[in-house]
Amino acid sequence: MMSRGAEFRASSLFPPLVGLGGILSMIGISKLISRGYLPTFLITDYPQLNFLLTMQALVLPVSCLVLAAMYLYDRDNFRAFFRRGDVFAAAEPLKLLGIGEQHTWRLIGPILLIIVTSVTLTVTALGFREGQGAMSGRVLALFPFALIMAATNSWSEEIFGRFTVVAGLEGRVRATHKYLISAAIFGLPHYFGTPGGLLGVVLTGILSWLLAKSVQETRGMFWAWFIHFVQDVIIFTAQLMILVRVS
Repeated sequence: MMSRGAEFRASSLFPPLVGLGGILSMIGISKLISRGYLPTFLITDYPQLNFLLTMQALVLPVSCLVLAAMYLYDRDNFRAFFRRGDVFAAAEPLKLLGIGEQHTWRLIGPILLIIVTSVTLTVTALGFREGQGAMSGRVLALFPFALIMAATNSWSEEIFGRFTVVAGLEGRVRATHKYLISAAIFGLPHYFGTPGGLLGVVLTGILSWLLAKSVQETRGMFWAWFIHFVQDVIIFTAQLMILVRVS
């Protein structure tokens, strides 16, 4: 007969596995669309943009299924974290990043947003050397699609990479362990994403660690989602700029 401790450890695997499953579903859906096994929605005159929009439309229901699974898994923790949270909550000190006992997310949130956005802009600008993207009237006309994709993508990825781990493992593992788990399941798949390669793994892993910390300490999703959303606006807009230029 399985001991009580063994049951506890086994049940604790569920949240990160569900989150990882969600992230892998994004990769799988992308492959299925690109290979023609799933139809592409013909929304615009740009096939690549239609691909991106189709992917977001198909991944969004998966995020809802993941939320349903997490609600059934632990309703109390679900209710505790699936909310805006206290955006001015006190932060746990972290000397490595200069976070002291007096600091709150009222200050840390905006500073983190500025730093992360600066890095994203730099990496994106370097990518333009190959893509030769440029702003134009057509890009501005398509910009609402960038906002939609940024909103849905950041939502789904925050559910998969942050909410499942932070909320699902609350009271089961240490907070710092949750940050590491979130960094691993979110960072490693980005080897094949945007940003990609080893640099993509490192950057998204660090970002994931910090965003998981924000969810834990504010007991809500606002800072994690908003910071992620802004980065996705930059990334999707850059993709539009390159797409329009080469079409």
